[in-house]
Amino acid sequence: MMKIRQVPRQLQPVFPIADNKLSSLNRTKAIVLSRASFDMIVYTFNGFLVLFVNVFCFYLIARLPT
Repeated sequence: MMKIRQVPRQLQPVFPIADNKLSSLNRTKAIVLSRASFDMIVYTFNGFLVLFVNVFCFYLIARLPT
């Protein structure tokens, strides 16, 4: 019989789980909201923010009177 591997600390959910009587949907949500996927969400948001700032700056430069 295989031993169940311990989950690494950085993959545990960011938000603490109040009770262990959760439905499987809530357990899946807790797994989805783990730190790794949260970091990916933050990186994606930062990428879109930088892209938007770049487009806005180019728009302002294009509106400059020549």
